[in-house]
Amino acid sequence: MKIKTSFRAALLAALAPLALQSAAPARAGIAPDWNVSAALSQISVYGDGLLQNYHESDAINGASDHENGVLPGASIEIGSMVPPLRGFPNLYLGGGFQYNSGNVDYHGTNITATGLLNFQTRTRIENGTIEGGPAFLLSPRLIVIPLVYWGQRDWNRNIEPGIEGEDYRTNRIGAAVRAAFGLTPHLTAIGRVGVATTLSPQMTAQIEGYTFKFAQKSAVEAEAEAGFDYALTPQWHLRALMDIGGFTYGRSAVVDDAFYEPSSSTTDISAKIGIGWSF
Repeated sequence: MKIKTSFRAALLAALAPLALQSAAPARAGIAPDWNVSAALSQISVYGDGLLQNYHESDAINGASDHENGVLPGASIEIGSMVPPLRGFPNLYLGGGFQYNSGNVDYHGTNITATGLLNFQTRTRIENGTIEGGPAFLLSPRLIVIPLVYWGQRDWNRNIEPGIEGEDYRTNRIGAAVRAAFGLTPHLTAIGRVGVATTLSPQMTAQIEGYTFKFAQKSAVEAEAEAGFDYALTPQWHLRALMDIGGFTYGRSAVVDDAFYEPSSSTTDISAKIGIGWSF
């Protein structure tokens, strides 16, 4: 697995302070429960499965591609509370990277086919995010964090090896809210909801030795996450999460007077189980 150099450099630069210091948010008269703060200040590693459902819409000739399947993968997340500095409030900084790869069922058509095709294709998804925002302690058991975030997604569809492949890349910028609520002294509910827009999405197609680049229209996407953090010790935590995200790609302009990429919509649902180390 390789992380794109530009994204890796940005991720490391933005999260470097997290390795140096972390602190629980506090305000006058209120101190957070230790497990709630620990659920947000840790490094977590997961094994996961991603259920993908892709649908292409072609308004010109009515043909469309459909893909669905489960992609195994792994992910890493890091987050921390940064203590107030020179009058600024408590800040939360975080980020993560998720990698999934596997076979999905393909139903559709392409420019080399004379009819509908049904077979399995190889898909790879790399998804990274950096986020940050002020942390508000509303009660000893509840922390709410409004966020801004930036992300990058690389999605490769190897439709027919050696014949046709497609690679979708886009940056994303958006806003979200993250929260943690202590249910018991060891169990914390965690969640996140967000909305973003894609920035300069592009699809590169390799078809029978020829390369085509399609600039697609930006579109809005939404995502939500919910799960639980169980503190085995103050440092070691078990975590279980469910993520759901929906995104679209707008139809491209016609290239070389003949080719274009239709609009499409995709729903990704991930189930994650992992372990975290709180610092």
